[in-house]
Amino acid sequence: MAINMRKPFSILLAKVNGSAEAPLTKHGGYGRKTDRLVSLTVESIKQQWQNQGGSLEEKYLWDTPAECPLCKKEIWLESLYSDNSNIFNPSPDRKDPADDYIINNFQITHCGCNLAKKDYSQEDTIDFFTHNKFKKPKIKNINKTKMKDNKMVTNEMTMKTLLFGSRTGDVEGVKAFLNIVDNESAKSTTVNTNSIYDKTVERTDGYLKDILAKKLKLFKDTDLTITDILTTEELGKALGYKTIEFNSIIGGALGKELGNGVLVYRMTGEEPTNKAGWLRELVIPKSEISSIAKTLNRSYNGN
Repeated sequence: MAINMRKPFSILLAKVNGSAEAPLTKHGGYGRKTDRLVSLTVESIKQQWQNQGGSLEEKYLWDTPAECPLCKKEIWLESLYSDNSNIFNPSPDRKDPADDYIINNFQITHCGCNLAKKDYSQEDTIDFFTHNKFKKPKIKNINKTKMKDNKMVTNEMTMKTLLFGSRTGDVEGVKAFLNIVDNESAKSTTVNTNSIYDKTVERTDGYLKDILAKKLKLFKDTDLTITDILTTEELGKALGYKTIEFNSIIGGALGKELGNGVLVYRMTGEEPTNKAGWLRELVIPKSEISSIAKTLNRSYNGN
C-alpha cells in the first residue's frame, strides 16, 4: 500500500509532543501549568507498535494491525490519514495519567479509547471495556437516542457527557449509553462503506479467495501426520499474534502470505459454518513455518 504521507511514527511523536504541552502553553487554557516530560523517540514508538502486535516491515506496515491495550481490538495505521477526529485513529496514551511520556508509561490506543480513559487508571479502563466488574445498569431518563431514516441521531451534549463521562464520574451512565448504542445500531441498515472495518472485511475476503484459488489438497491425501501440521489458528499463536481472529489473521500479512507461495492444505474440505472456522480448516505444514516467520519478521521456536 503506497501512501505518500509523512511517516506514521513521526506523526505519533508529534502528537505526543503536542499532548505534553500544558494547556496554558497551548491556548491559554486551564489545568496543569507545566509541560509533561517526553523521553520518547520515533524508534521507541516503533518498538511499542511492534510490542502491540503491529509490523514494522514496510510491505506489511499497513496490513498488520496492532492491538489496542484497552479495548483489545485492532488499530490500523492507515486511519492516521483519514480524519483527525476519527475515534479509530492511533493515539499516544500514558498508562498512568499522572506520570510523563516515558517508555514504561507509554502505549498506543484508539483515539476514542484514550478519550474515554481520560484520568481513570489503566486497570479500571480495561475493566470498563471488558465489563468485568459491571452489573447491567438500570437505564433511567436516557431517551436522547432515536432512529431517523435508519441513522442514529444522538444529542451532542448527551454523547459527550455519557461516552466521555469522566468529568462527572458517571460510569454507570456511560455503560447505559453504550447499551443503547448497541441496541439501536443493531436496528440500523445504514452501512458506511468507507469505514476502516469495511475495508478490513473486503481485504480479508480477498485474501481468503486468493488462498482457496490455489485449489488446496486435503490433509488426508498427503503423507503428513497430525503432528506435522498446524492450523492457521495455531500458526497465529506460534508466531506471537496477540489477536487470533478471522479478520486480523486472514486479513493481515499472514493471510496475504498464505495466498502466495506457501503450501496450505484443507482439513476436511467442508465449508465452515462461520468465518472463524477457516482458522481451523486451513492447515500449514510445520516445514513451511520458519520461512513464513522470516518473511513476516516474527519469531518461531520450531515447536
